[in-house]
Amino acid sequence: MELDKIETIQGDLKFKSYFCPHCRKFLMKGGVRRLKMTCPHCHKFIDADENELLSMDNFAGELG
Repeated sequence: MELDKIETIQGDLKFKSYFCPHCRKFLMKGGVRRLKMTCPHCHKFIDADENELLSMDNFAGELG
């Protein structure tokens, strides 16, 4: 029964990928409205709402 719950959580399409607005590296998958944390990659503090946490699709054009 526990295995069914784990597969459901991992396969949930409602989860979004969130990236650091400073170094643009992957932070986590989930559903947040506001995020306050330190990036584990660049160690800068992040205090952003969902719209400020850019996805790879939003900034892929900026990197090219």
